[in-house]
Amino acid sequence: SQPKNRLVWFSKSDVERNNSESNSINPCWHYFSEMQGAASAKVGNSTIVWVSSSYGPIADSHLHIVNTSSFTGDCPDAGNVILDDVPLLRFPPGLEDLHIEQTEGYRYMWMATEFGTRMVFSTPLDSFFRA
Repeated sequence: SQPKNRLVWFSKSDVERNNSESNSINPCWHYFSEMQGAASAKVGNSTIVWVSSSYGPIADSHLHIVNTSSFTGDCPDAGNVILDDVPLLRFPPGLEDLHIEQTEGYRYMWMATEFGTRMVFSTPLDSFFRA
């Protein structure tokens, strides 16, 4: 477990207002073990956060998909986030970097692994939400 890996919720205005006080933004509690990368995007009326977790060179990695639309204010209350309800996709070991790119009207999630034969995945964002 990586206890120092934490997600931080803040508003852009808070950052601009407190720019000189870098310690004014407090991290939230530890959501997912072994967090490696994160990316977020507006999808419809919701903000979605993808978090990659890697458990070494042998075990499958996880891609967590968190809809933050129910979060209000500062850090989400730990009691409001039921981690068993967060969608999880399995990937090969070492899922690390996440990047979202807009190309010709489409948005893609680019993901890279770090072990052995490195792999790069490119997935249309809307494919995460197809039934």
